Amino acid sequence: MTTNVNPVEYWNDMRLGQGHACHNVTLFRLLGYSGIGLERKNVLEIGFGANRGADLLECKARGSVVHGVDINASYVKDFADKYPDIPVAVMNAGLDHFPFDVVYDLIFHRDVIYYLSNEEIAFHFRNTYDHLSPGGHLVFQFIEKDLTIARDETGRDSYKLNLQELHSANSDLIFRGETNPIRKLDIDWLIGLAAQVGFKLKATKTVIESYSPNESVYRVDRYLLLEKYSASSN
Repeated sequence: MTTNVNPVEYWNDMRLGQGHACHNVTLFRLLGYSGIGLERKNVLEIGFGANRGADLLECKARGSVVHGVDINASYVKDFADKYPDIPVAVMNAGLDHFPFDVVYDLIFHRDVIYYLSNEEIAFHFRNTYDHLSPGGHLVFQFIEKDLTIARDETGRDSYKLNLQELHSANSDLIFRGETNPIRKLDIDWLIGLAAQVGFKLKATKTVIESYSPNESVYRVDRYLLLEKYSASSN
């Protein structure tokens, strides 16, 4: 598809507030395309510290009333010192109840759920459900699989992405550091467990990213957007 629009004219015609650029484009695109607004919404991020609260601050910039929790006390202290107007606290998502007496419209997290045991994930879903408003949303990212391809650069005749290679790649191993206890999670199991609590699936999003210079290792990240079921949210 081609267009006759001049890029210089296009960007110079852009007005402030018409579009957004942010740290986690995937998360905010998922919310936006799912019709979930953030203005005047109560929002909680679990595990905000790893990216120094960038997503939490983005929600605040878009008009949300934000709170944050993280398992790392030093992250929480550093963020609280920089942003004393934003309530944050230490919390273990698999064991602790939320520290704030707030009913949320949106709770989200990345790089969190695959550190929890099956029992802790069940607790987390129940805990989250209880702190969401009717029709409220939980959105989170998890690693579905890692793919490794036996790559011989001498025999590679094209650098186009070969989807058949990904389909037949080895998914037995997970790409991680020796001391990082992450694990793969099954999407059907997660959706089923969330449904037992009362969530219904609203949307999914897939991100496939290569991790090696020769593109022999890929990670498949999935995002799930769950809605707290209520008759009024149909």
